[in-house]
Amino acid sequence: MMKNNQSKPNEPRSSVRAASPIAKTTNRDPRLEFALAVALGIFAATTTAGAQEIRSNFENGTMQGWTFIGDVAEATVEPGGPAGSTSYLQVTDAGDGGVIRAIAPSAYLGSWAAFGPHARVSADVALLSVPAFGQFSLPVHFEISGPGGRAVKTFAYPPIGPWIHYETPIVESEWVVINGTWDTLVQNVTQFLILAEYATGFDVTGIDNVKFGFQYEVGWNTVDGGGTMVSFGDHSSLKGTIGQSDPGAMSENGFTLTGGFWPGATTSVRGDCDVDGDVDLNDTASFFACTNGPSAGIPVDCACWDLDGDLDVDLHDFAIVQQAFTGS
Repeated sequence: MMKNNQSKPNEPRSSVRAASPIAKTTNRDPRLEFALAVALGIFAATTTAGAQEIRSNFENGTMQGWTFIGDVAEATVEPGGPAGSTSYLQVTDAGDGGVIRAIAPSAYLGSWAAFGPHARVSADVALLSVPAFGQFSLPVHFEISGPGGRAVKTFAYPPIGPWIHYETPIVESEWVVINGTWDTLVQNVTQFLILAEYATGFDVTGIDNVKFGFQYEVGWNTVDGGGTMVSFGDHSSLKGTIGQSDPGAMSENGFTLTGGFWPGATTSVRGDCDVDGDVDLNDTASFFACTNGPSAGIPVDCACWDLDGDLDVDLHDFAIVQQAFTGS
């Protein structure tokens, strides 16, 4: 266990163990190029937001550079935490001095504005125990300050026991600016605090998974016969089908992608379902063999002819064929 040995209640306190670097991940803008998708015989689309995330999860058994102000009796990294965690930062109140605040390490400081409008800051917090005479005093809050001013984001009072996830975007409308101006403040944040004392007396608080920034996360996968799906999460989206199981065609914006696991599949003008570089009588013959009328579904091997994407092959689709007709 890592104990703090400082005796003055209002001085910054830290673990006697050496702090480890904050986990910091950078994700570049990953574009799955259309030409590569065609060459591989699969259809995969793009995700477009750059991303960076700074996090403290205490999984390496150290306090990762976090220190404290207030009447800390003991600060340790303990096993457990919220779901999915193996360890967390535990803070015990000495009950004899100032309100405890956790001070973020330098990795969290600097220009928050540089992270853009989609950045967020979050933490998991638990009020683990309260003495019998303890009374709730303060709600959970984050605080940032710097030469440009000070701002606070206030949440609800924490319940006793469970871990609660607190998260807020870095936008002025979500924070209360105490002094200075928001735009100037976020250009240079020199201190980021998390309240770590929520009741009078010898209460014990847990903090875990402190994150700042944003990061890609693909929250789904599927194995199916093709088509387009969209996943949204953490301010990013992924649209497409990866690993299409059967050869087929998909159309959008005047072009058709013929793919599946056909190597070397190419794109063509919509209506060129035999993929010979034109829309001619061979294509129209194929179209009429697939025609089944409105709302009747798509016949087997006829997906290429659902040109308007309404899950049937009818005269609306043929109107598109007529517009694209080039002859042989």
